[in-house]
Amino acid sequence: MNITSSDKFQKQINILPIIIIGSGVSGLTIASKIKDTNFLILEARDRIGGRVFTNEKKMDMGAAWIHGSDNNPLNKYLNFDNLLAISNSNPWMHSENIPIKYLCNKYNITEEKRQKLASIWNELATKIGNKCNKTIIEGFEEIKEENLDEYKYNKKDLFSFLYMIEVWCGGSIKNVSTTFLHEEKYNSALFGDYGGAHYIFKNGASSLIDALLNSANEKNIKDKIIYNQIVTKVVYKDSYVEVYTNEGQIYYCNQLCITVPPGPLKNIIFCPPLDSKRLESLSRIKLGSYKKIQLEFLQEDVFWNDNNTPMFLTYNSKIDGEEYYLNKIDDESKSKSKSDGEMLFPYILWNNYNYSKNKPILEAICPADIGWQLTGLTDEKIIDIITSHLKNYYPNMPEPFA
Repeated sequence: MNITSSDKFQKQINILPIIIIGSGVSGLTIASKIKDTNFLILEARDRIGGRVFTNEKKMDMGAAWIHGSDNNPLNKYLNFDNLLAISNSNPWMHSENIPIKYLCNKYNITEEKRQKLASIWNELATKIGNKCNKTIIEGFEEIKEENLDEYKYNKKDLFSFLYMIEVWCGGSIKNVSTTFLHEEKYNSALFGDYGGAHYIFKNGASSLIDALLNSANEKNIKDKIIYNQIVTKVVYKDSYVEVYTNEGQIYYCNQLCITVPPGPLKNIIFCPPLDSKRLESLSRIKLGSYKKIQLEFLQEDVFWNDNNTPMFLTYNSKIDGEEYYLNKIDDESKSKSKSDGEMLFPYILWNNYNYSKNKPILEAICPADIGWQLTGLTDEKIIDIITSHLKNYYPNMPEPFA
């Protein structure tokens, strides 16, 4: 029997049965299910969890929700006693099903008015979804002309629903397709929704990570993780795979599971290259941006009187939705507003954690382009901008201490 040079090389290296790239929810789920205990997880960060990151105060700086509990594959890992059901359907896309308070300092939006707006929006959203080969904002502009009387009467408030789409998608309505509002997979649920209630973790989403780790039985998954390993190249050989990292390390395996998000995936060099269909699919994926700003107050300083509502929506008195979303604000005005420290966007949805976690914390949601406008600013500047929005309604509010 002749032994080839390739056979000799394989005997000299340690070829693992399986390597998993990424220790987020996907990577840990795979690790908990595989029967072989001889595997490695390569993690780019210095911690596990991926987009799940719960701080010492049990507040989620990243992922915080279970979206849709009907047939959710994560249900088997969840203790629903540790979850709080916020809404029986998507609270952003179908805000009529959740007690959100609308704060507009120009006039009072009663609950009756809010429900009427939601009803109008649901009708308009259906019409937008039927517009083919367009973005949501393009579809909105078309249907507003077709429904001009209804639009004129409610236009300042209807634009808040476009903001809610961005909160849910993390993407700009200038990029999100109208098909989002009209997909076959939503036939068993409401548009833009997953079936079942939407939950928040009472003690942070890290409890899901703990459940995944504990489900692994005899496998100690944490011992299998190597941190600070950014994968830069993957080379497929005839009988094994080479995995290169930015530290110059090379790992070898028979099977490779890649669980990184689309952004980092685009930075990995594949040899041989990915086929044209996969490259085309990757190029069409647009990454969302979803920034959360948490303001913590002393318990005795809680100033908002909305403790029966998990969320409230504030309106900006200086820039309305029509100006913002239909590009009626010129670049000079935007630059001046930014230099003056004013709000550059019309709405902020606030998560009221005094309601859901008994913590005196308000969380501002800044999706898509709104979040990008805050990028690069100092924490002090961001706090000034965000609190100025609240001071429209609570002029005597105290300053947050964290």
